[in-house]
Parts: sequence; C-alpha cells; structure tokens
Amino acid sequence: MAIPVAVFPGFSAGDLSTFFLRRHLQGAGYRVHRWRLGINRGNVPALVPKVVARTEARFQRHEEPVALVGWSLGGVLAREVARERPDLVKCIVTLGTPVVGGPKYTSTAPFYEKVLNVDLDALERTASTTTTSIAVTSPVPEARRVHCNFELELFRHQTAVQEPGQVGGDRRRPLAAARGLARPRAG
Repeated sequence: MAIPVAVFPGFSAGDLSTFFLRRHLQGAGYRVHRWRLGINRGNVPALVPKVVARTEARFQRHEEPVALVGWSLGGVLAREVARERPDLVKCIVTLGTPVVGGPKYTSTAPFYEKVLNVDLDALERTASTTTTSIAVTSPVPEARRVHCNFELELFRHQTAVQEPGQVGGDRRRPLAAARGLARPRAG
C-alpha cells in the first residue's frame, strides 16, 4: 500500500506551484494530495486548524499516518500540524523552510509588517516564550521518522549543456527540457 502524502505550498503560492513535485511523487508510487486551500497568504494561525482538519481527514481515509511535504512556509505549517497532532503524521519533509527565526528573518518580513500589520519583534518574543523546544525537539516520534525515505531527486535529468562559444545544442531551459515542455527558441 502506498504512503499518503500531503504537499503544502509556500507563501503566496498555491497548488500550481507544487505541480511538478506532486507529479514526481505520484510517479514514485505515493498517494499524493494537493493543498486545496487556495493561495497560501501566510496567516499561519488561521491556516493551522484548516490544515490539521484536512490531515485528519486524510488519516481517517487511508487509516494510516500521512507524510507531509512543505515548501517554505508550507514546511512551517507541516511542522505545526505534527506538533499539534503527531498521531496523524508519518514524517515531515521540508524544502527551503526556515528552521528557526520565523518570518522576521526571511524575505517576507516586509509583507508581514506592512501588509499584515504584524509586529515581528512581538511575534518572536511570543514564540520564544511559548515554544522554546521547537528547534530542539522533533514533533514526529523517532519510531516513525526512520520510515520516511522520499526520493526527492527532482532535478535528476539529462540535458545538453552548451559550452561557451559552442554553436548549436539544446538551448532550452533544463527543467522544462527534461519535462518535455520547452520549445526551441527561434533563432
């Protein structure tokens, strides 16, 4: 039986941004589930209950813990789900997710301050007093961490590399060329 996997997108992204990742995981035999919550607007306190509920529904549907794959802010959400409900989570895979520090130390800090009107210093103080063990402990029990062996070799592909001064060759973008989606540039 294939492992159920839920994929969470990063900040200001939705299901389209994780399309190739999900397709790769499906091709590797996993039962992949989309985010289906629209664009990830970064409101973590509002998103966590929704993501926990969706993970719980997947757990009940498959009758086994779900592997969570989170890209950037999606990885933060995956960790929060595992922290709140470790019984639902098989393992977590994060891609480009900040390990410590929160939004204050990321490129999204101006958005949180100016658009969402979040005091990042206050948020950091609150987080440090309420979740002191985040960076030290894993939300997923040790027994389950060893069973999650994803093969996330997303960029393993053959492409023609053109050397400087070389004429001809494949000038398409490497990832698109590997997926068979790129068209040769008009010359």
